[in-house]
Amino acid sequence: MVGLEQEVVKFTGDGWLIMTDKIELVSSLCCLALVMAHRFQSEMSDATGIDVDSIPPLRLAISFGKDYSVKTPGGNRDWVGDSARRAVNSGYCEPNAIVIDETVRGTVHRDFVTETFDRLTATTKPKREEEELTLYLIKGIKDLAVDGTDVPEHYINTLTLIGEKLRARRYAYAFADYFVERARSKDVSADLLLLKWNRLLASNITYETASEVFNQLLNSRVRPDVFSYTILMRKAPNIEVANRLMTQMKKSGIGPDVVTYNTLINLAPDYATAVELQDEMKKERNRPRRRHVQYSHHPRA
Repeated sequence: MVGLEQEVVKFTGDGWLIMTDKIELVSSLCCLALVMAHRFQSEMSDATGIDVDSIPPLRLAISFGKDYSVKTPGGNRDWVGDSARRAVNSGYCEPNAIVIDETVRGTVHRDFVTETFDRLTATTKPKREEEELTLYLIKGIKDLAVDGTDVPEHYINTLTLIGEKLRARRYAYAFADYFVERARSKDVSADLLLLKWNRLLASNITYETASEVFNQLLNSRVRPDVFSYTILMRKAPNIEVANRLMTQMKKSGIGPDVVTYNTLINLAPDYATAVELQDEMKKERNRPRRRHVQYSHHPRA
């Protein structure tokens, strides 16, 4: 969702830590914190059947620190140092608030709304106070600069999940327009632009919004690939719409792969249709097998 799939996650007894040494992922941590602050209680209630008011709220903190990379006896990677110790600043939080330190704010202030936090007036305190750091609260996502955001899909996913769907849709269109402009200037490779376009298509937007983004792609110098079509087919409301996309893809000279067919099979209204699609896949010399393709952003790649 926000590119943190490969980072270190551990339970300390008091809470969970998500740790990274990549400065470019600090904004991803802020996005995740916003989603958790807005969604944790309701999603836990849905998953367990427990009344939402009985689900404890979260207190979230994002801190920088000097840490050392170590390997645990099991061979996993871990971090030891200041950042986990400074995370106890979450103890100052009101329920579902997000506290950050001055270094984090300096990194993310362009994209996130922040305000100064006064620890002296805080109604809650951490179990132990390690350092008197200058603290801030994250209150939301600012209006984004489409020409300066490397991973727009992270912000669109976050806006959608915290209930700001209209803003998410508006930014999806704005980023698509920006990609068209970049394509005209020819100062960036078509392959890189297509990768960004596919990530945007795969973000948490509706089929209708994704179709508009896809049409922008078709009207640019960048040509869609099998991933572009397959992503859009995944969002299709029914198999009829997905089949039209399949026909369009073949007419443009792009052959479907096993993931494309599996997408259609998942949309099949009945067993007989699914079998027909599997037979068609075999004729295309695509052996039916399970395969996962990740279309989201991976900073390690």
